Amino acid sequence: MAQLVVVVHMLIQKGRTEEAISAFAPAIESSHAEPGCSLCALHRDVHDPDTLVLIEQWESREAHDRHLEQPHVQKLTETVSPLVSELPRITISEPLPVGQVAQGLI
Repeated sequence: MAQLVVVVHMLIQKGRTEEAISAFAPAIESSHAEPGCSLCALHRDVHDPDTLVLIEQWESREAHDRHLEQPHVQKLTETVSPLVSELPRITISEPLPVGQVAQGLI
């Protein structure tokens, strides 16, 4: 089973970013407790404070698929969807370790 890395870029409506960040906190804590979750971290773009970036790493596609079915993910989607200015950009990828393994993988 190959690891899976998911990156979600979200442009949040002006004035609603802190609300979005607050919505992510309990969902991320729940995600950390899920089997197969290696990483789930929220970031803010340094050039645009209304752009949030969620980076997840899962042990397998199956673990990520199970994650998407969890109630806390459903609730997060319902809460954050009205706060975004445009559809999020989502990439799902498998790692290509290049160079030093410790530095070439997330």
